[in-house]
Amino acid sequence: MTKQILILYCVLSSTVFFTQDFEGFIKYKIDYYTRDDEYSIEFLEKEFGTKCTYYVKNGFFLDIANGSFARHQLFRDDQQKIYYYGNNKSRIDTLFYTSSHCDDTIDYTHKIYRQSEVILGIMCDKLIEKSESGTKTFFYSTEHSLNPNFFKNYTKLNSYERIKLMKSICLKIIYEYYNLDMVLTAYKIKEKKLRKNFFQIPKYNVLIEGNPTK
Repeated sequence: MTKQILILYCVLSSTVFFTQDFEGFIKYKIDYYTRDDEYSIEFLEKEFGTKCTYYVKNGFFLDIANGSFARHQLFRDDQQKIYYYGNNKSRIDTLFYTSSHCDDTIDYTHKIYRQSEVILGIMCDKLIEKSESGTKTFFYSTEHSLNPNFFKNYTKLNSYERIKLMKSICLKIIYEYYNLDMVLTAYKIKEKKLRKNFFQIPKYNVLIEGNPTK
């Protein structure tokens, strides 16, 4: 797996870790735009999916995508880890995990634009984040609030600093890199009480620290 695709995978694993006051689920469609023959749109859709659903409850988070690569991503605030696994949630052979904390040495700049776009009938502010790896644009609304205290140790990919600025759920995210773009757009949001056992770590035979492999 190339460095660019690995970055894209890490992005997907941290895309919407911004929603801890909100409890329920958010459904997103995923669109890709490529400027590199190495990564066709068909390849990206197959690997990472065209849709994903994020289930959220205070300190717990589960992302399920319809791609073929590690479809489930589970974050638990009580362990500060992100777990990755495939289709079978109850029993798997190998469970991968990474720490949600890292000492990021990349410099980021931020700029906020108020009332930039309406998504699902909700007026959203826009936060643009730039770094050497590319540009990320986040559309969010205080109508769906969050508590940044859940993410003090979630420092991967500048997540905690970004969360402190927005304090809100993301309704649209645009990632722009030199050779490809990815856009996640919410098409359904539903507040719903979720039981903690919904976020249970599946049983496994082998536990491996690191990003999943094919």
